[in-house]
Amino acid sequence: MASEEAEESEFLLVGRVVKPHGLRGEVLIRVLSDNPSRFAAGAELLLGPDLESARPVPIVSSRDHKGALLVFFDGYHSLDDAEQLREWLLFVDASEVDDLDDEDAFWEHEVIGLDVVHADGSLLGKVSEVFSRPAQDLWSIQTPSGEVLFPAARELVVSVDLDAGKVVIDPPEGLF
Repeated sequence: MASEEAEESEFLLVGRVVKPHGLRGEVLIRVLSDNPSRFAAGAELLLGPDLESARPVPIVSSRDHKGALLVFFDGYHSLDDAEQLREWLLFVDASEVDDLDDEDAFWEHEVIGLDVVHADGSLLGKVSEVFSRPAQDLWSIQTPSGEVLFPAARELVVSVDLDAGKVVIDPPEGLF
């Protein structure tokens, strides 16, 4: 970011542009935020291929479409403009995010990078990505033998200790 203030801030990933939609510059967004107003007309997000390149861009309009979110960004008015945004990321300043009420709650981004430990004490891997799903999140866990998608249901997650940098899980037999 250009300013010193922006460099000192922490930013959260709140969405990803999937692909253009139509001919007028609208794009399909994979939403990674529980706050629907974040994508409302007039809201401003940081948009770019990565955080270092992201620049503020206002949302002109957004709408639901077959369970997905379609968004028009200011300055992107054609299919060619929208095509440039494919796979770009959307960020928000962490200071704009409300604190969680429950002391046992955590943000998805806080889990990424944590060690994953089996309830028996053995190290299984690290959380590399979180996929939000209606029933429960799926955690992509990188293990020595590859990726494992873990259903992060309350019954299977024993504890999340952000300070210690680890999550303890009790996975179904045969998953790891």
